[in-house]
Amino acid sequence: MSLYENTIKIYTQYDYELCDISNEANIKLLKLRLDFKEKINPEPVVIKFYVKSENVFAQWSPTAEYIRNIRFDWSKAECKSSAAFGAPVQCLYGADGINSMTCAIADFKTPVSIKCGVCEENAAIEMDIEFFTCMTAKRSSYETIIRLDMRNIRIYDIMRDVSGWWRKSGNLPDMSVPDIAKHPMYSTWYSYHQDIDTEAVVAECKKAYELGMRAVIVDDGWQTDNSERGYAYCGDWKPAIKRIGDMKAFVDAVHSTGMKFILWYSVPFVGKYSEAWNKFKGKFLDSADNDYCVLDPRYREVRDYLTGIYENAVREWGIDGFKLDFIDSLRMTESSNEYNSEMDTEQLEDAIEKLLGDILKRLRAIKPDILIEFRQNYIGPLMQTYGNMLRASDCPYDALTNRMRTLDLRMMSGCGVVHSDMLMWDMSGSAENAARQITNVLFSVPQISVKLNDIPAEHMEMLKFYLSFCDRYCDVLLEGSLHVYQPEMLYSMAYAQKGNRAVAVDFSGVVWNIESGIDEAVYVNAAQKDALYINAENIDGTYDILNCRGKIIEKGTLLRNTLKKFNVPVSGMIIIRR
Repeated sequence: MSLYENTIKIYTQYDYELCDISNEANIKLLKLRLDFKEKINPEPVVIKFYVKSENVFAQWSPTAEYIRNIRFDWSKAECKSSAAFGAPVQCLYGADGINSMTCAIADFKTPVSIKCGVCEENAAIEMDIEFFTCMTAKRSSYETIIRLDMRNIRIYDIMRDVSGWWRKSGNLPDMSVPDIAKHPMYSTWYSYHQDIDTEAVVAECKKAYELGMRAVIVDDGWQTDNSERGYAYCGDWKPAIKRIGDMKAFVDAVHSTGMKFILWYSVPFVGKYSEAWNKFKGKFLDSADNDYCVLDPRYREVRDYLTGIYENAVREWGIDGFKLDFIDSLRMTESSNEYNSEMDTEQLEDAIEKLLGDILKRLRAIKPDILIEFRQNYIGPLMQTYGNMLRASDCPYDALTNRMRTLDLRMMSGCGVVHSDMLMWDMSGSAENAARQITNVLFSVPQISVKLNDIPAEHMEMLKFYLSFCDRYCDVLLEGSLHVYQPEMLYSMAYAQKGNRAVAVDFSGVVWNIESGIDEAVYVNAAQKDALYINAENIDGTYDILNCRGKIIEKGTLLRNTLKKFNVPVSGMIIIRR
């Protein structure tokens, strides 16, 4: 047991019960009940305990980003969570990737944080769970379950179990994923930003379809002729007269290319230059002194307004999906901490759930296979029941961050398909360098955002090859059992297996020990050297080595029980078939 017994303590001014309801070896379940006596905005409640540091090398959480080391107890690594931000789980694990302690909370809606840091005096790791870290609506009681998982298994298996526990304890339905969500897509954001040109986008769609993309995401800019960025013009969601004109004609033109049409909306934002500003003034979560404000979904009028906008977009324009942005901006402030009689929902967390539930129900009534993209960090258990595309947050050109974020999402995604942040690259560079943007996100759906008619011929060959590869191995890459290594190094290697096929990607010169039962093994070189290393203890057969444009540059035979170096070029791959 990694937990120091008899160290669990609660710090609160309220009456409480903390009961051990464990029924499984090496998993401690603690039921917490708080009684506030009357309806109040609760002050923070903290639970502390200590973990043995002997087998702890690093820590992981869905929102850890680059801070994965073990910090000190006076500046702990923190995992924040609420209904529309992150997820309440933090893992402590060894250099071998084996779990030491994973702390998770059943309540994934209420603002909570989990922290860990080493105590200098005794080398024990202090863990804190803090409830009500942000302002919440008044309540008279509170109840949840804390899960302390101390099983000595790999953390990706731990997270698979935690995701299932959340769905079961929260009675969450699985979110169906339309097949189109698993195909590469085109995004207008990095290629056009707000300067959307309908004819140019339709031309991009024709080329994108030829390359294997099956949907276009038309991003910010369609709703305003202003190009100053910001959100002061959001809220009415009418097509910009100069840029778009007839939205239905635009959607029809895209559909004629074979592509589906997904449209961007910043869900809660209302700008001061919109008609909606005066309509909803007084129903904001923040101060009306800003250029744009966040709508308060505790008002039914607000929820009906937003849901009606999306419903009309499907009915009138025929769009196929939504990129619903900035849901993580829905949070309480001093301007919105009081409940009033015009609201029909007291808790903001419940109102967010009602809003998303209404949106999904009404859109599916029109189009059952509707596509809904959510962006990191609103990717927790609750969010996964309403969005079927979970995208890494913005990181233009940053292949390393895109790799980290997509694999972080894969670690905890239960149902939805993970998408990369939009991919862009330097057109004057090599095809191998451009391919790094794709090879680092192969365990997600790539979203391409370059002007396709401007890219060099070698880049085009590379793009066509890798998008074809993504489709050919889609079931393995997106649905296979995922194994990741060294999250503390932003992942040194990962592989997915489904049935007798496996695809691995090397990010740092790791030897792949191919498991038994694999008849087709693909190893992609996303590292910096023209070499891959394979332990063939469990496989033999023929192999092909391909460059990043899909050209076979070497063929050969692999003998069983060999450890071999293969001269695979950067951004290329080796395919072994038994």
